Amino acid sequence: MFRKMKVKILELIILLLIFMPFRMNYWLMGQTDHHVPGCPVSIKKMLEDPAFMEDYQAFNDYIKRLADNSLEKSLDKRIVPVVFHIIHRGSNLGQNENLSNAQIQQIMQTINKVFSKQANNINTLPLRFDTIAGNANIEFRLARRDPLGNCTDGIRRVYSPTKSIDVYGDVNFKNYSYWDRSKYLNIWIVNNIQSPFESTTGGTILGYALFPGTAPALQDGCTIAAGAALTQAVVPHEIGHHLNLIHIWGDEECGDDEVDDTPIHNDVNFAWANPCTTAIKEATCYDTSWVLAGGDSAVYNFKKHMRFNVGENFQNIMDYVSNYNCPNMFTKGQIQRMRAAMDFYSYRRSVWSEPNLIATGVADNSPACSPAPIPEFWATKKFVCVGESVSFRDGSFNATPTSWQWEFPGGTPATSTQQNPTGITYSAPGAYPVNLTVSNSVGGNSLTKQGVVYVGYPETKVRSFGYSEGFEYGEDFEMGRWTSYTEPENVSARWEHTCATSYSGSCALKLNNFFSNDRGQMAYLISPSYNLNAIQLSTGESLRLRFRYAYALNQSLPVGANPNFMDALRILYSKNCGSSWQAVKNITKNELITAGISPSLYTPNDKIEWYLIDINLPNAAKGDNVRFMFEFSAGISIGNNLYLDDIEIVGAQQISAPEFESDHFSIALQPNPASTHADLALNLTRPVQEFRVEIFDLSGRVVKSMSRQKLLEGLHIIGIDKEDYMRSGLYFIRMSLDGSIVTKKLIFQ
Repeated sequence: MFRKMKVKILELIILLLIFMPFRMNYWLMGQTDHHVPGCPVSIKKMLEDPAFMEDYQAFNDYIKRLADNSLEKSLDKRIVPVVFHIIHRGSNLGQNENLSNAQIQQIMQTINKVFSKQANNINTLPLRFDTIAGNANIEFRLARRDPLGNCTDGIRRVYSPTKSIDVYGDVNFKNYSYWDRSKYLNIWIVNNIQSPFESTTGGTILGYALFPGTAPALQDGCTIAAGAALTQAVVPHEIGHHLNLIHIWGDEECGDDEVDDTPIHNDVNFAWANPCTTAIKEATCYDTSWVLAGGDSAVYNFKKHMRFNVGENFQNIMDYVSNYNCPNMFTKGQIQRMRAAMDFYSYRRSVWSEPNLIATGVADNSPACSPAPIPEFWATKKFVCVGESVSFRDGSFNATPTSWQWEFPGGTPATSTQQNPTGITYSAPGAYPVNLTVSNSVGGNSLTKQGVVYVGYPETKVRSFGYSEGFEYGEDFEMGRWTSYTEPENVSARWEHTCATSYSGSCALKLNNFFSNDRGQMAYLISPSYNLNAIQLSTGESLRLRFRYAYALNQSLPVGANPNFMDALRILYSKNCGSSWQAVKNITKNELITAGISPSLYTPNDKIEWYLIDINLPNAAKGDNVRFMFEFSAGISIGNNLYLDDIEIVGAQQISAPEFESDHFSIALQPNPASTHADLALNLTRPVQEFRVEIFDLSGRVVKSMSRQKLLEGLHIIGIDKEDYMRSGLYFIRMSLDGSIVTKKLIFQ
């Protein structure tokens, strides 16, 4: 009865663990902790999945037959082809997450030592654990042939500026580089691993892997944080999960890992002071129900009693400890479970099959294979101004190139044979591609990337009354004077012009964010250059940046999810053409939401859904060449579309027209657009002692002005004729009413 109940509980736990990535957590400063993983799918729902339960039970039955029927437990040598996918942010080779080939070779040596009971500190094992430790006789080798049969060194390098990895949406980064799981063990090296269900004050995820029975093909493999990859235990731990091993404490107090010879553990062993010593940590779980009852149960109870009382095997690779250079062993039972997984699952079995070893070039006596280089590159700056130089970095891999041929369409010079070209300039604004061909004595390959460099609009706007952008036809964005791009490049998720909605006027900007953005993806919107020194300010008056935005979610925040992993919008400024940026406002978490939840594509249909942001710009932001950036960072996929409208850079005393109208003034400009004549209608609810109107063209030149000493309350009509010094185009009407300023736009067709 006890065993039956325990197995049922274990099923629940295994279900939970299989549906979630396994991970090791630690705190900095030597402190460590383990956090129970969050789960996006309920346990009840998983238990209702017949396919899952069928697979889980089938594997357990297979293990039982191996034990009960003494089926062949051969420890013949098995070879596993491995490919490392290094997803890096443009780091120098051997720094940060861009591990060098020598470091990858070091990882491979460590893995093979651990799996063959030859870890560097294996002599520290106490006798009681040394007798149950085993040699898995599994050898891991870097692949020598890629999926197309080309020569490879088994190490791929992919530039991606993504700063963190979402373990619940990892297919997004694994799509950058993936090889068939039935032929290779995929290991991804990344800068950082984050879970939206992880506490921000808790541990750091060092690695994770999915069980074979539930891992989708494109996600199957091990993901490792670069900072932990060179330790002795982390990569072997995740390979253990990849081969169906469970944590030795069973992920519950005094739990069971389904392996007979691993001792029962109370919990993780983070608190054990120094697991590298030969000291014994006595058992903290005790079994009081082990009295022999005869028959099969007698054998079971005796085994269970021994597992309870032998002590805690913190030296086991599948434990959590404070120093991951200390675990050094697998038990013989764990080895049988891993090898059984390599037999039971067809896509694990095919990996070590002789035909696949030959195809991937890792079989004994495989012929030598010399690879050709594969190009990879990036620009040191994504955004530059006209005439400003930009440099490019070669990140080619697979073999060291002996020649480089760069092509820079629209750039000067247009070509280069340097490994890392510098001083490339562009004379016109726009988005520019780059092509790189690399070769050695074996051969060569080419790579073209679109939107590698974005060049900003060169003209600096000079206006005494301030600047505005309503994204109407004829304004700067529609004229191509704003810059919009994403990282990584994603055409569907960038800022785009829309006239389907707006706060005022007819048009606005829209960011497609309805399942269009992967977590960590960035969308940038950069303004033209403004001369903020030209804005006339009263004594002591500050500059303000104002804009309207609208945003909704597509669903509520999942239970247990961290709100810090939601979408965010940051506003920054630069005075040096984007070489550096300073933040002035962060809109994060729930602050960004203006319209609640919209399960379908969101479009604001009421002015109340548009929020006003009013930023007091610091004096440091003033200058004669200032650009503003709206930087959107995608979070977990619960966000919907984001809209932007009515950007203004004005003095603090200037009031936006919609605010003015809601107080003591009503202002209308009709028709707009106009062909030859427009009327400016002011409806005043109180007298104005001083009134002035100035009309500016796009260059900031005053084309018409008028003033009156006093306007009584009531309706006043001011006619504006195109023939009065005006031509077709966009104009700004700046009104001063008793010192308060309001600006409207007028288009003459």
